[in-house]
Amino acid sequence: MKPICPMPWSAFFVKSAGELHPCCTIKEPPGVKYTLQDDGIEAYQSSDFLKELKDTLLSGKMHETMCRDCIDQEDNYIKSFRQHEIDQLEKDFPNYTINDGYVKAQFIFDNTCNLKCIMCDSLYSSKWRQEYKDIYGIDNKPNKTDNKFIREFFEKNFKSLRHIQISGGESFMGPLGLENDFLDIVLNQGINENIDLYIETNGTVYPTQEIISKLLQFKSVKFNMSMDGISKRSEYIRYPSTWQEYESSIKKLKSLVDNYNKFNLGIMHTLSIFNIYYLKEFLDYAKTITDKTHIHMVETPAHFSPLAMPYELRQLVGNKLLKDKNLECMRWGKFLKECNSNNEWEKFLLFKDKHDLYRGTNFAKTFPELEELINGFQ
Repeated sequence: MKPICPMPWSAFFVKSAGELHPCCTIKEPPGVKYTLQDDGIEAYQSSDFLKELKDTLLSGKMHETMCRDCIDQEDNYIKSFRQHEIDQLEKDFPNYTINDGYVKAQFIFDNTCNLKCIMCDSLYSSKWRQEYKDIYGIDNKPNKTDNKFIREFFEKNFKSLRHIQISGGESFMGPLGLENDFLDIVLNQGINENIDLYIETNGTVYPTQEIISKLLQFKSVKFNMSMDGISKRSEYIRYPSTWQEYESSIKKLKSLVDNYNKFNLGIMHTLSIFNIYYLKEFLDYAKTITDKTHIHMVETPAHFSPLAMPYELRQLVGNKLLKDKNLECMRWGKFLKECNSNNEWEKFLLFKDKHDLYRGTNFAKTFPELEELINGFQ
């Protein structure tokens, strides 16, 4: 039987600190955690939670709790991660069956990063460590996945792989920096000409010529540049970058993509309380760069998710998005108006002020329209 979602069979995700997942939006049961270094791939593959998930998907249903994000998005006509991945799988491996093995692998090798974006944390950015410790009382030390585990994975699964995604941290500081031999591991397996490589980057670090030369040996390479605002809003969200720095980075990456047919450029936009009000303005700007913009919503920290907004504020922002007459805005506007609150609003008010004080930033001056809505609501 063909499952309603192929991800647990077709995809393998290694997230921060070596955590293993069947997809990047799954909500595992409380207490469930498998890592490369402590448990290994075999223990993860034979786990009870993964069997339960697979059995549910084979029955033609999404799992009520583990697949909650995709269920909610599809209910509101937003293209879910499940739907995106099915489209990609049909392109990469049109005759795929669940016995064919992993087609996609995503690796977060370490958390080395030069930014501390407001909706991120110290698990995914080393730059965050001190601020996260001072404000939240949690000290997440720098983490790195040992290449020996990655090498073992490729030795067992290289024949079926078609799509590799590299995330961070900042990819061109960690896994694609000078001290990491990940690309050599793939090249040595001789599968590079079959691989579409997807690289997530914050755009502030340009690849070296040595890395570019290695990337050109792959079937294709897509640079997914994270952008979450324009001008001062970008500087606030993707702190401590400057907008001038971003505009310069965009020009460099566009020039690189224009010079090589194998390269292309996309944008990843993470919706949070800080930027969802300005979605239409951002999408208009993104069109001047690329027609490939992927939108998703921040999950953690929950207090910066749009779901943290109370009902009345979600209705105001949702109505604004619906009036923008942009299909993506209308979809997210509908979602915002109909979703349930995560009850994190008081934490949002508390921690935005704490971060402003710590960083010397100013929410009210950076997002005056949103500040006015909040003041009017309260």
